[in-house]
Amino acid sequence: MNFVFRMSRRAASHFSFIFLGICLGLLTWGAPSLAAPRSQQDLQAIFDDLTKTAVGYGAIPSINRTKYMTIHDAELTMDRREAVFVVFFPDGPRIYPQKIMVWHEVLNEFINGKSYCVTYAPISGCLAVYKTDVEGMQLVFDTEGRLYNCNSVLVDRNTGSLWMQLLGMAFDGPLAGKGLAYVPVWWTTWEYARNAYPNAQVLAPPRSTRKAYGRDPYGSYITPGNYYDNEQIPYHVTHMDNRLPAKNRILGLEYENLMLAVDETYVRQKKVVNFFLGPTPMLAVLDPRLNVVRVFDRTVWDSPVLFTEENGRLVDVDTRSTWSYDGTALSGKLKDARLDEFFGMYAFWFAWAAFHPETLLVPGPSVVPDSALVKGVQPTP
Repeated sequence: MNFVFRMSRRAASHFSFIFLGICLGLLTWGAPSLAAPRSQQDLQAIFDDLTKTAVGYGAIPSINRTKYMTIHDAELTMDRREAVFVVFFPDGPRIYPQKIMVWHEVLNEFINGKSYCVTYAPISGCLAVYKTDVEGMQLVFDTEGRLYNCNSVLVDRNTGSLWMQLLGMAFDGPLAGKGLAYVPVWWTTWEYARNAYPNAQVLAPPRSTRKAYGRDPYGSYITPGNYYDNEQIPYHVTHMDNRLPAKNRILGLEYENLMLAVDETYVRQKKVVNFFLGPTPMLAVLDPRLNVVRVFDRTVWDSPVLFTEENGRLVDVDTRSTWSYDGTALSGKLKDARLDEFFGMYAFWFAWAAFHPETLLVPGPSVVPDSALVKGVQPTP
């Protein structure tokens, strides 16, 4: 099971430029009220309920010998609206076009002696990046072909163990019960990624295949009216939740044994959302520089702080200090204070909710109402 990556205050303002450390909470067998596997019987239940598809092992080739190009060269073939995934590795940020990843789903990378895996499951809309060093092995992954809750099953070549892509956890084989460390990733568009990271490396289409990289077999994130925005769910799922449309893209987090889904559409409309995750005061904002939703702990010097947007600026209600969207106070009484940032994974709502029926949701009752955003009023969870 993946646990949320939480960034320290000191590191938060630098995340846009360097790769940060990775933290992982491995499988917690006794965690209450969670749908993720907590016993060997739960792992076996996943295996017993796998969905066979017309796709066999090897039909979706992983990328193992990566080639990259410059932003300038990539500009020749990229539409500014195209979806891209930005990942920070030890040697700097790298950009992965969705139109390439949709044909491969798995990319194995080796950097400075460490192994990583960029995974994208188009049917469940799930994007997750993992560090794949496990028990002294540098695991190499492929798509296995079967599904569970419409999410891809992965297989490692080292041991043949089967893994759930959304959970980052092995459910069958010698490594059953083991988890992978999560690497932060942002889902944005080419226009924002190229402007924010002009020196980033961009994944080039593999030359060894003849995939139609200009065409997405499932539809398009640019043009509406296809699989990515309709209500079609092509395979069996164990649980359905109608609190959101099935294909709404959410940012999924886990913290202190609580699951949370943040609806990106809602945050894009509100721009700034104050809420609670259990007793923890939280903040979700739309970062206009990157066009991504970012989530922070809104505790400053041991006290909860409320935020709002004024004339395109992020400010806190009590001191009127101005903040960057990296979570750093730029001016005012709280200047130089920093917020802890949280990172999760992206998925369609139906897939996240199928794995985590007990998930909390933003929007929901934990959201602080706008009427409370006045000086001197401090809501409680």
